[in-house]
Amino acid sequence: MNTSSFEGTLIVKILSYIHKRKIVFLNYLLKDLRVSEDLAQELINYLIEKGYLKVIVCDITSCPNCPFSKLCQYRLNVRKNIKAYTLTEKGKKVLAKTV
Repeated sequence: MNTSSFEGTLIVKILSYIHKRKIVFLNYLLKDLRVSEDLAQELINYLIEKGYLKVIVCDITSCPNCPFSKLCQYRLNVRKNIKAYTLTEKGKKVLAKTV
C-alpha cells in the first residue's frame, strides 16, 4: 500500500488506539475512529503485513488461556471466532517514534 498523508495519520491513530486499549475488535475501532470498514480493514492488513499488529482469534472458550483476559473488556461478549488486534513490540516501537 502506498500510504497517503491521510492514511498515515490514520495508521498512527489506529496504533495509538490499540496501544491505549491493549486489545481491540474491529467493530469498536470503526465506531470510535469513524472510518469505513473497507479502509480500516485495508490499514489493519497493512499493519499486520508490516509486523506492527498481531491477530488474536477470540471465542468465549479461549478467554481463560488468553494473555489479555484480565484486560479485555469484551470477554463476556465475544462471539465465536472473532478477530481482535494487539500491538507487537515492533508496533510499539514504531508508535513511540511517531508520537
